[in-house]
Amino acid sequence: RITCILLSIIMIIVVVDPVWATTISDIKKEQQQNQAQLDAINDQIDSVAGELEVVEEEIGEMDSALVEIIASVSILEDEILEKEDQIVVAQADYEVAKAEEEAQYEAMKLRIKFMYEKGDDSYLQLFLEAQSITDMLTKAEYIEKLYEYDRKLLTDYQAIKEEVAALWNTLEEDKSELEATKCEYEEEKAALEVALEEKRAV
Repeated sequence: RITCILLSIIMIIVVVDPVWATTISDIKKEQQQNQAQLDAINDQIDSVAGELEVVEEEIGEMDSALVEIIASVSILEDEILEKEDQIVVAQADYEVAKAEEEAQYEAMKLRIKFMYEKGDDSYLQLFLEAQSITDMLTKAEYIEKLYEYDRKLLTDYQAIKEEVAALWNTLEEDKSELEATKCEYEEEKAALEVALEEKRAV
């Protein structure tokens, strides 16, 4: 558009019909008219050049903004890939913790079932085989400690599983936020590209 205006101004200069003056007064008058016309044309050229400079400056700023957005999108894509890797690891850790919890729970159930089924016979045998009261108490204490150990392991595995599950959920949320931010940047990038095309078409 600006280029067209410049061409129009040049054409005006070229096609101005010369007026042949016959007197000095006419020549001076013609010179004044030509100078006024030339000044007006120069003003128009300056105005158009100023507009062109503003447009070029705006295009430069928009180009810089576009480069920044593209860089931001690239960084976000890397972060999303990293989160996905972390999610895969967290998911695997969760499955391991879950399997360990279930295995410990099953082992604990078997031991409790064994002790329950044996019941008094087991304690009677423990009493009969004991060399002394101290020996019997030691064996009873061992059974109690074994139960406590099982219970502690189960609690620990449950805590680990819950901790890994919480981390997994956090990573999923982080990934969702990154993807949402990426979508916003993509929309901003698309809008900026359209605006740039319009500016360059001027």
